Amino acid sequence: MRAFILFSAALAAGGMGAGLLAALLGRWDLRRLFVADAATCLACALLIRLALPHDRPAPPHRTGTTPRFNRCATAPC
Repeated sequence: MRAFILFSAALAAGGMGAGLLAALLGRWDLRRLFVADAATCLACALLIRLALPHDRPAPPHRTGTTPRFNRCATAPC
């Protein structure tokens, strides 16, 4: 339950910060707003890339039998 509360608080703070940043940058020039949006998107992608573990390929699943071809799956029987 605590995780949902923290998640909601983070979303609220992010929304408030984004609105404030948009209001400040939108007063001068909308191009600055779009540049700031692109920069924050790239920063978020970099953060996710560095924070998440790398995928490992799944080990092959061998049962000792070969899969059978189902003729009815590709053409009418």
